[in-house]
Amino acid sequence: MSCKNMGFSRPSEKFVLLFFFFLLINAFSLCAKPLIFGEDIDYPPYSFLDENNVPAGYNIDLTKAVASAAGFQCEIKLGKWTDVKQDLRDGMIDAIGGMVFSPERAKEFDFSIRHLANQYDLFIRKGDQGAILSDLSGKEIVVQNGDIGHEFLVSMNFPGKLILTDTVPDALRLIESGKHFGALLTRAQGYYLVKTLKLKNLKPAGIDMMSLSYCMAVKRGNEKLVSQLNSALLSLKHSGAYQEIYDKWFGIYEEETVLQKIVHHLSYYSIPLSISVLFVFFWLIMSHYRLIRINRSLAESETRNRALLVAIPDLMFLFSEDLRFLECNADESKDTSFYKSPKDFLGKKVRDVLPPMLVPLTEEKVYSVISTGREEKYEYSLEMHNQHREFESRVVPCGKNRALAIVRDITERRNFEKRLSEKEQHFQIALEATHSSSFEILMRDSVFTASNSVFAKLGYETVPRSLEEFFGLLCDLDKQKCIDCVKKQYSPEEPIFYHEFRLCDSSGRLIWHSASGKATEWDVNGCPTRLIGLITDISERKKAEDSRLEMERRLLHSQKLESLGVLAGGIAHDFNNLLTAILGNLDLAKLDISISSPAYPSITAATKASMRAADLTRQLLAYSGKGKFLNKLVNLSELVNEMAHLMRTSMSRSISLSMQLKSDILPIRADPSQVQQIIMNLIVNASEAIGKNNGHISISTGVQYCDSSYLAKSSCKEKAKAGEFVYLEVNDDGCGMDENTKSRLFDPFFTTKFTGRGLGMSAVLGIMNAQHGAIIVYSEVGKGSTFKVLFPSISHEEASKEKGSSDSGKRKAVSLKFAGKILVVDDEEAVAFVCQNYLKKMGIVSEIARDGLEALEMFSSSPDEYKCIILDLTMPKMDGTIVFSKVRQIKPDLKVILSSGYNQQEATQRFTGKGLAGFIQKPFQLEALRDILQKVFIFSKD
Repeated sequence: MSCKNMGFSRPSEKFVLLFFFFLLINAFSLCAKPLIFGEDIDYPPYSFLDENNVPAGYNIDLTKAVASAAGFQCEIKLGKWTDVKQDLRDGMIDAIGGMVFSPERAKEFDFSIRHLANQYDLFIRKGDQGAILSDLSGKEIVVQNGDIGHEFLVSMNFPGKLILTDTVPDALRLIESGKHFGALLTRAQGYYLVKTLKLKNLKPAGIDMMSLSYCMAVKRGNEKLVSQLNSALLSLKHSGAYQEIYDKWFGIYEEETVLQKIVHHLSYYSIPLSISVLFVFFWLIMSHYRLIRINRSLAESETRNRALLVAIPDLMFLFSEDLRFLECNADESKDTSFYKSPKDFLGKKVRDVLPPMLVPLTEEKVYSVISTGREEKYEYSLEMHNQHREFESRVVPCGKNRALAIVRDITERRNFEKRLSEKEQHFQIALEATHSSSFEILMRDSVFTASNSVFAKLGYETVPRSLEEFFGLLCDLDKQKCIDCVKKQYSPEEPIFYHEFRLCDSSGRLIWHSASGKATEWDVNGCPTRLIGLITDISERKKAEDSRLEMERRLLHSQKLESLGVLAGGIAHDFNNLLTAILGNLDLAKLDISISSPAYPSITAATKASMRAADLTRQLLAYSGKGKFLNKLVNLSELVNEMAHLMRTSMSRSISLSMQLKSDILPIRADPSQVQQIIMNLIVNASEAIGKNNGHISISTGVQYCDSSYLAKSSCKEKAKAGEFVYLEVNDDGCGMDENTKSRLFDPFFTTKFTGRGLGMSAVLGIMNAQHGAIIVYSEVGKGSTFKVLFPSISHEEASKEKGSSDSGKRKAVSLKFAGKILVVDDEEAVAFVCQNYLKKMGIVSEIARDGLEALEMFSSSPDEYKCIILDLTMPKMDGTIVFSKVRQIKPDLKVILSSGYNQQEATQRFTGKGLAGFIQKPFQLEALRDILQKVFIFSKD
């Protein structure tokens, strides 16, 4: 369309039209509401109040120039920086002229193009040495609160201490005063403030800490204003106006000439005017051609749209203001049950066509749309052809006083939604019953979504939104395995995955879970893009498995120890018989020779060696749990102190020893030799752990209360009951033990040293089992080991009473006068003869039976001759238990003394309540036999 056709025939008239059009645009912009820009009130040279209390600075000048170039008015408000940012969030201001861009800030603000590159540096006193980042640990750095420098130091986990101020000048004054190390700010700002504030003692440290983009910022979503700001900034940079503002505040500049100012001002106004004229001219031409194209395609478009409307399965009706049907896309294929053909309702009113129940609702919605211009949506149901059908109707404005209704049959969708809802409900119930959550992973964007049941149980209010967040909840030991499991889905050989891992709950506890699922979508390269599956809480199953494995381990360990215990007990029993014969004959030999005899020292040495062998058998019995302990009150600290010299000689000279022994310790009831055995075995074990290296062993004693949860860590078979315990703790800084070594530590013959060792720790375990105590072991590879043995304590009052009763119970030695015989029954001939000779030395007549049957025959022939029977427990043909029962049937008041290599508790438990007169453990000597006979009978004194 030409200008002539529009009524403008001369070029001057065209120019006048364009000039008035430009004035109209500028007048409109002047009438528009001014935009409010916020700036920091004390951030020179960017923004501040000058001596006349007027806003000044680089940001102020730039904001005014941008507003002028963009053609809008602006108002500038100054305030604290934190308040200015909050005003922008709350919509109290429209923009900020200067804000450093960061990804975190981009989450809540939109930024213009960069108009300045800010180089941040650390300003320090001139006398201080320049620093690098690694030297800032422990330093006090001053920074403006809320500044990007503050955010940067927080994000990098700054190793020093942050001092926050409200303004940057305050930060520099603090450094000048010597109170802190340095202040973080832009280098240009620092130079400006050092000069203007006359701070002569400050300098930049020369650290390029960060270079950031300085932009204009608006509230997120205001893309239109960002576009205006960008256009204006580009215009200022092209015109040279931006360089003037920059040189004024940051550069070294010269005063412009009058000609330069005129050129600048002309370019300032001529460029926008030229752009506006060209835009209007181009718009007029394009409008003319666009109108031609529109008119050409209208007919085609109308035909096409009519075909589309008919093809749409939804019913569409156009209503007039008086609620008449004006148009529709209906044909005979779209059955509504309201008509047979369009002629049945076109031109008719709603109430003449629709069912009565639907008329009020339809009229209300159509009236509302025509009068308000707002869309209305409603649903209704009808009975059609003996079927329940549901419909959705959407009514929208369509021209003046017109309304378009779109009706859709949603019966199938509603049925599907109902079935889907039921299935989802069933699925959710199944997930909750199995402590599971469904999840989905979008591999390309690392997006993670899941139902909240498992994570709510872990104490989290929200579900992780990404794979990184989910992996952050994993135990560090399981993280890499889980990542590898996900990566395996890139292989077609892994259609279904299953992996077990531990998740940290909100309190930091690790809970076992499993994940299973498969890939459901792949890209063109065959890589999975979507994974779905289930996360299940398997902590209860893991606990059950751990309990089962622990029970199996303990059962096997118990069976192994029981088998070895039977073997050790049998060996010790037989060995005790031999020792009884050896000690007895040595004892008898000493009685028959003079002390001055040359053989007497040899016999004494042999007796001592035999007693050491007896100690060895007691150790074997202790391991088997059948040892007899000569229990008495023991002060553990005193016993350790007495063994100090022996302990020192058993260790390498490269190992130091320290002891912390509690002096007023509670007493324990134990066999001192067995306790010494424990001490020595623990010291030897610690010394061997250190080896030839320099090391240290510490020994401490004390008293502590132990509850059942602490005692459950004990390595003893039966866990001790809660209460007060006296402890012995041996700590070394040796090689330590891994879990496998700790699990086998108390196994017989297990050792990490040379072969032929390994009974020491198993003996310790046997002794502590018999003492009803506990053994707690702490050890890590390369960090040494700590062994703590716990003995049940008794109070000082109980110890005093027991000592008094034992002192009052002592008897003076008496000579024996005995009427009658004693029958000695033992299958070991040497033991029987020793015992007979002992009795002979005491003036007692005795006879020997070599097994149970022989003893029963001898006793049955003349029961009144025998005053007492010394009866061996373990014998062939008939053991001591049966013999005891038989002889007591013949003579109920017969005194029977049981003899055995096992301890008293083990040997006499089958005779409880049956009137056993006494017990003597092999190997025994003359004095022991004399003492037991004194206890059984009442003898006359000399």
